[in-house]
Amino acid sequence: MESHELVIQLDPRAGEMRRVHEALDCFGRKHDLSSKHLSSLHLAIEEHLANIISYAYKALESTPIRVTLQMGSREVIVLIEDQGRPFNPLQYPVPDTSGSLDEKPIGGLGIHMMRNSVDRIDYERRQGRNRVTLVKKTDA
Repeated sequence: MESHELVIQLDPRAGEMRRVHEALDCFGRKHDLSSKHLSSLHLAIEEHLANIISYAYKALESTPIRVTLQMGSREVIVLIEDQGRPFNPLQYPVPDTSGSLDEKPIGGLGIHMMRNSVDRIDYERRQGRNRVTLVKKTDA
């Protein structure tokens, strides 16, 4: 029976990002995802993982991050779980994107880009874990 789920465990460090991208590409080929959908998922996952790695963990913590990719009948579901400090990306306000980028402070747009890359984001804190679910609808 063909598996519609892929689980990736990674250490909370930036060097692990490549493994996630490679796994997502493989998953996308297996399930015939368009390059448009894959690009959106790459961006959303990378932005969220960067936030986890940068802000959710203290310097010496190394509890793994778990990324689960699931293929539904008309959507891709990505569940990202970590044991870092509580971090709800839905609590952050939509940034002001008017004006020149030169006038903007560095940072703060990652969550905005993540929100615009997927169709739905859910967050819950359960049993000491952050659980962020990203949903991207597909054409199939």
